[in-house]
Amino acid sequence: MRLGLHDGRSQRALSRPGRAQPGADARAGPPRRRTRGALARPPRRRRPRALPRSGQLHRGVPDGSLAGRFDPAPAAARALSTARSVRLIRLAELTSRGAAGVARDPRAVVFVPLGAVEQHGPHLPLLVDWRGAEELARRIAPHLRRAGWRPILAPSIPYGVSTLAVGWAGTVSLSIPTLRRLIVEVVGGLASHGFRRFVLANYQADPDHLAAIATARRILSRRRLRVLVAGFAPGAKPPTPMMNPRVQALMRSPNPRAEWHSGELETAFMLSVEPKLVRRRVARRLAPAWFDFRRALARGARNFRDLGPGGAGYFGWPVAARARTGRAVMALRGRLIARELLKALGRPPRS
Repeated sequence: MRLGLHDGRSQRALSRPGRAQPGADARAGPPRRRTRGALARPPRRRRPRALPRSGQLHRGVPDGSLAGRFDPAPAAARALSTARSVRLIRLAELTSRGAAGVARDPRAVVFVPLGAVEQHGPHLPLLVDWRGAEELARRIAPHLRRAGWRPILAPSIPYGVSTLAVGWAGTVSLSIPTLRRLIVEVVGGLASHGFRRFVLANYQADPDHLAAIATARRILSRRRLRVLVAGFAPGAKPPTPMMNPRVQALMRSPNPRAEWHSGELETAFMLSVEPKLVRRRVARRLAPAWFDFRRALARGARNFRDLGPGGAGYFGWPVAARARTGRAVMALRGRLIARELLKALGRPPRS
């Protein structure tokens, strides 16, 4: 019998986990059970590799004269989920020629995500609102696409007005005039190339941030541009698509009306999209922090420390968060917001 490399591989294979070994049953204890989507560490999964669709060089969209000149995508690419396979065009991934092409499409609707870089308690990263704005756009886009529109995702504006979080390390707060001008110039620049319809996908609820959006929208409307707001909108009265009885019914908190900044919903959202960025051990030790933040804001509170004296910058019960709650809530918000947008947009024009 020849002894060589193959024998070594066979010997190593016998000692791999999951193979029967002498005495293994006696040493092995009961298998550990993990709670999926909760604050326990999730099991590692390999994400399926996204394959290009027909006419694509990569996962983006067909661009310019190259569109449609490549072999059809294999069946694996066509089997992607609806959310991932929807043709949400990322403007920054196009060439200048490709951008000119989609700008001429009368069905084009440009999403501009508006976020913030600010503290979100001791357990969540600074990018929650930035990531949330992009996720809102991603959730809304399939509904607009099915209605005949052509959603396009512009690069996000990550910084916002974060007056309530000023003084907390990591927070970067723009002034109201700065954000207003930034929105006006970004949207105006895109409009100069032919885009006419815009949706500001906003995930930042700071009152000063909303004031900047309202002013920018008025300026842009005078230029005969159609600018809608999705998510937290200026002047919106409850119930809204972001917080309503249907959203509250999906929550586990016994006090859903008091869930707000960095509470159950935002923690659940981050567990669903960026679980590695959630400080789970810290979150599990956080006691409920329920305050009447609406009354405090009405009385003129200007910082999270004023809203919850002695607090850690979170409002709600992060321990109640589950990833499945985050997915369900964002899916519901996407449907409800898309319904309102479609009413405002009407029927898409013929291309």
